[in-house]
Amino acid sequence: YSKPSLLHSRPKSTVGTPAYIAPEVLSRREYDGKMADVWSCGVTLYVMLVGAYPFEDQEDPKNFRKTIQRIVGVQYKIPDYVHISQDCKHL
Repeated sequence: YSKPSLLHSRPKSTVGTPAYIAPEVLSRREYDGKMADVWSCGVTLYVMLVGAYPFEDQEDPKNFRKTIQRIVGVQYKIPDYVHISQDCKHL
């Protein structure tokens, strides 16, 4: 969840499940909490459509360091065997 904008402050802490954390949250600088929440929603949508986490290394899924590197580098792809519309891919 994001801090309410009524507090007039931006979040600075890193909390959450690693697979869902936005790159800017990992930067350890101030970030827009609402935008980070949108990122997490995108990860959730990917998981629902593909059945796997977008940034997890399929060869080494328990390696969180690799997962974090892939999140920061925004390295993911939609597998060829998953059939979704172009509109959905561009969300």
